[in-house]
This record gives sequence, structure tokens and C-alpha cells, in this order.
Amino acid sequence: MGRFINTAIVSFFIFMPEAGRQNVDSPYIHNNTANEFESRQDIRGAEFEFKAAVIAADKLPYVLYRKDFLSELGKYELSETYEAYPGISADELRQAYHKLLVLPFVTRFQLAAFYARHSAFPEAVEVIEQAFKIGIDDLVVKDDDIIKLLKRAQDFHRIVTDIIGPKKLSKTFEENFDRMDLDKDGFIHEDELKKAQLDIGIDSEGQKMIRHLLYHYLEAEASSHDEWVMDVSGLSRKDVKKFEERRNKTWKRLPDR
Repeated sequence: MGRFINTAIVSFFIFMPEAGRQNVDSPYIHNNTANEFESRQDIRGAEFEFKAAVIAADKLPYVLYRKDFLSELGKYELSETYEAYPGISADELRQAYHKLLVLPFVTRFQLAAFYARHSAFPEAVEVIEQAFKIGIDDLVVKDDDIIKLLKRAQDFHRIVTDIIGPKKLSKTFEENFDRMDLDKDGFIHEDELKKAQLDIGIDSEGQKMIRHLLYHYLEAEASSHDEWVMDVSGLSRKDVKKFEERRNKTWKRLPDR
């Protein structure tokens, strides 16, 4: 994804209208600065710049971009020798505008990925969901690169959602406990969680809870040490309650400087 946004910097300067060009805040520059800060472990500086990239992207003149894009494509169709810019083909023009039109989504994806890299999972979920809410311009949704980008974003959203789990973890666990406890020993074993994934009677929140506990199974299992004999393992109600309490204390917003 880094290459996707960085290669678009050329198109930003090629197609930015001459009038007022110098006053335009470039999301690409903010993104590159954020990466530099992050490489130096300046987390707050990186966060500020990733957020600045989002703000800059939101302020770009997308109505004008769309108008110019369609106008330029029409000129290419009318003349085989037409070039919007020296050496720029119709396909290159299309790719450049596509990269511009998708910036509100891409910059949020970048910010969400930054949060996830630093275990700020609540922020990661919020920002990637905001990106999907904003969506992508209908002019670019059929672009192969955009389709791949969306797939990566969907996979990312699923992973961070599994890491976060449901807001009421222990309550959801309790509501589905009897259904998951197939051998009725008072513990939910890993294989029982896996089988529960195939249970169509467990709703979406329950399935989110199952994926979450599978992701953190060993950590959750060790939360209360209440197995009554050495050869019994699994998740008890107490395990999940303790794990939830510790999880809620651990996954907080990025600390202040």
C-alpha cells in the first residue's frame, strides 16, 4: 500500500490545476513525513502527519478532478496523438486520476494501519470503518488496483476486528456457553471453538467472540488458572472474565507524550 500512495505523487503535481497550486496541502508529503517519523520511533509525530494526510486529502477538489478527468479522456478518444501531458498515455492518465480520487480512502487506511502496528486497535477499527463509510468514487471502483486495495482493506478490517472482539466479551461468551460446551465439562476447548464457527445458530456477535478467543486462546486460557486437573484445559467463564478485564485495561488510546 505504501507504493500505491507514493507513486501517486507524480500525478498530484501533474494534474493539480495551475491556479492556487502552491497553496495546496499535499497528502503525499504528509504521508512520507509520517513514515520518516515512524522510522525514528517518533510515534506522536507520525500520528500527527498521518492525520494531516487525511485532512489534506479531504480538502482536495474532487469535483474538479472528476470533471477534468472525463474531459481529458474524451480528448484522448477523439485524437490518437493527444497527450494531456508530454509522454502521458490515456492509461497513465486514468491511473493518475484514480490514485487521486481514492485518496480519502487510502489515507485513512494508512492511518488505521499505523494504529494497528502500534497495538492501538480501537483507533485502527474506528478509522478503517470510517474509510469504508466514506467509500470510493464510483469512477474508480472497477480498477484492478483499487479492487486489490479494497480486498486488503477488508482483510485488515477483519483481522483487527477479530483482535478487538465484541464489546461485551464475557456476556457474549456466557450467552453461547452451553451451545459451545459440547462435552459438558464446564470448559470451552479450542476444538469446540473451531466447531462453533460452523454453528449457524450462533449470531454474528457470537462468531466475532469465537474468532477473538481463537486468536487469543492461549492468553485467555491462562487468565485464571482454574483448571481442576492437569489434563483439563480450556476456557472457563472465569478465564474469559479475567481476560476481558485485562484486555480492556491494555488496549487504550495511544498515550500522551
